[in-house]
Amino acid sequence: MRSCFRYFDIEPLPVNHELRKLNNVTLTPHIAGASIRTVYYAAEVIAKDLGNYLNNSEIINKIC
Repeated sequence: MRSCFRYFDIEPLPVNHELRKLNNVTLTPHIAGASIRTVYYAAEVIAKDLGNYLNNSEIINKIC
């Protein structure tokens, strides 16, 4: 049996994690949706929220 994993509870997966020792497991980084458009979209979102912050307006994409 073979398995493929792309995201984990802890990222990056620790170097000494048991999954890294298995020959029948493929591990890939979690980069869902990574594209040139994603980079531009992220920049647009950041610029809009920065403008909102500087104008004492509501920040849309709060992390905490």
